[in-house]
Amino acid sequence: MYSRNKIAINIFLGTFFIWLTYMSLYVTTNFKMFLGGSWGPRVIASLAILLLFSKELVSVKINSYNSKFYAKTILLIVFVISSISFIVHNDGLLSLSAILLVISSRDINIFSTLKIFILAESIVLFLSIISSKIGLIQTLYMPSDDGLIRNSLGFSYVSFASHHAFFLICAYLILRRKQVKYIEYVLLLMIILYLYRVTATSSPFYLSLLAVFYDFLVVKIVKEDIIINNSVLKVVAILSFAIAFVVIIYFCNFASPDVIAVIDRLVHNRLHLSIDGIRNFGITAFGQKVSFITLNVFGRYSSQYNYIDSSYVQSLVVNGWVFTFILIFLYCLATKWAIKQKYEIMTAFMVLASIQGMFDPQMFVLWYSPFVMILGKCFSMGDLTVNEETKEKI
Repeated sequence: MYSRNKIAINIFLGTFFIWLTYMSLYVTTNFKMFLGGSWGPRVIASLAILLLFSKELVSVKINSYNSKFYAKTILLIVFVISSISFIVHNDGLLSLSAILLVISSRDINIFSTLKIFILAESIVLFLSIISSKIGLIQTLYMPSDDGLIRNSLGFSYVSFASHHAFFLICAYLILRRKQVKYIEYVLLLMIILYLYRVTATSSPFYLSLLAVFYDFLVVKIVKEDIIINNSVLKVVAILSFAIAFVVIIYFCNFASPDVIAVIDRLVHNRLHLSIDGIRNFGITAFGQKVSFITLNVFGRYSSQYNYIDSSYVQSLVVNGWVFTFILIFLYCLATKWAIKQKYEIMTAFMVLASIQGMFDPQMFVLWYSPFVMILGKCFSMGDLTVNEETKEKI
């Protein structure tokens, strides 16, 4: 017979797999027309909420009230209250189910969660690319800056496939840890180069190369942890999300026009869009409903294009500074947790994610980033100094 704990774990992992696969396909690919229209995400989100509630009932037990219990309970309450702005100003039930998935993951082994993430995202990436090749779903073609044609590979925008691949590669290398073989590095590099050639998306291309290189450096060359064995680098890693936030806000509000012009060229005008976003919409405590204009009715860039690519700035404008500050604080705690667990590669890739969020919008999005699930560890009432590898695994 399964123990109550085993049943609860399987309920969570099954729910996460269904939710993640469906939402990734619905939101980011051209499978949307086959997935139930606007009611589809509501049904899946409602089902996920019910299943997560049942998981909590199954796993409920008397907590050992230690000194950290009350602090984490207060942190959880603050997070839930601040998340209301995220739920209200985004997609309602979908956002609520995402928040509950994060909270409910607090007592789930992170490597079990990563396995589900890798499985679901691999299905989404492979299925979309193959389906676009055989004509089952449409694909989007757009000109690149160098005159080449960018292919979305069945995704609803040309950069989405590469961003999915970046986070998938990070999750895969974290899961494999020190067991990665040379042939795996070669295959990952082939995937990275193929996606860059087809989609011409620079940010995930360079970040993916950096992730593979860092993993190779740590696992095959240095053969010892770099960040978690250095007191200065540990502090920088823990504060990386806060540092990235401060840097992007500095660029948006205090940098000279010459600096802005240089950065803007490097990030394809995305800094200017963040500056305009703050100027046009403003920043409030609890956010606001914003209608971003991207493509016009002809599928071309609109003359009123106003999308904010930076995860930090977009969250400030849409979700408000209260939720954004809490989220950044949780990311710092989650990075500290990874360091305590002695997860070198996870720590390094969270630093990469903090950088990626400066000019790309996927950092806080659960159907892209596996790092969102690590935030759940901030609410674990167990002993987080115990390495997760000693816990029960699926």
